Amino acid sequence: MPSVLIGQGLTVSLVTPGMTQSAWSWSISGDPFAGFQVTGSTGNALELGATHMLTSEGFTYYYRSIQDAGPDTSTIACTATVTDPNGDVHQATGTTQVSVYAPTYTQAPQAGAFNIGNGQLEAGFPNGNGGPPGILFVGSVTVPAPFAAGMFGYAQLITNLYTWAWTSVGNIPTNQATATMSTNGQNGLDTGFTYGGFTNPASGVRFGTSDTPGTQLPKQPWVQVTMNDSFTTYMLYQPASAGNQPTTWVPLCYITWVADGTAAVGAGGWAVQGSPVVTITAGNVATKTLPSWTNVVSAGSWQYQ
Repeated sequence: MPSVLIGQGLTVSLVTPGMTQSAWSWSISGDPFAGFQVTGSTGNALELGATHMLTSEGFTYYYRSIQDAGPDTSTIACTATVTDPNGDVHQATGTTQVSVYAPTYTQAPQAGAFNIGNGQLEAGFPNGNGGPPGILFVGSVTVPAPFAAGMFGYAQLITNLYTWAWTSVGNIPTNQATATMSTNGQNGLDTGFTYGGFTNPASGVRFGTSDTPGTQLPKQPWVQVTMNDSFTTYMLYQPASAGNQPTTWVPLCYITWVADGTAAVGAGGWAVQGSPVVTITAGNVATKTLPSWTNVVSAGSWQYQ
């Protein structure tokens, strides 16, 4: 039985020598899909049914996940109408099986605290000032033999919310006493894909990727700034190509976390209020779902209230 790793392309077709085929109907057990597509500011998984592949003559597809530790046995079947050289019409059926494997992984995110520096309120030490980041993702991926290593990386989705407050409204209309930057609860891709532009070899070695979210400290008459950003960070894997077949990104796990902190002007200048820290709400959740987004978040728009 042939073997394939999740994310590796597999091309199938029904072979009927000397006959003309039509009206194909395919079925594939397990978790097959048509690939992960990132185009411009959007990203999403492509499903086989939506691409009409299951009624085509032949196609390339991928497995997104397996059950538990695996390997899984996937059954691939096709029926088609065939016409022989004499013009007689028949039904042809073909069936095969493939073993589907997945890599193992580790992920141990570490959270930091809020700080003031270089004109910003940030989760972590700002601008590389020698301290820990707001969050550190420490992960590794190990691929079973005899498959080649491939690579892993991250995709991060974000919802922004920053608020600035005036020292007093004075002659300012009351509906402009505060200003809010928000993406209105809509998830978007944080910065780009892959997150930070980094990928790591799936060699079993642990690699770290970090984030230090923050917002600038406003000038007077603003006296307070609050940031409340929530994130979902996906750990993804892309296998090495085998037999000149294409590969695609597949999901491993996700981490959800929140950066929620406030700074205000006091007698000694700007200071963090209380002892806010980055909160990891889910540290390592295995998933069979790829991230999806329709925009890239760089900054929201200010709204006065």
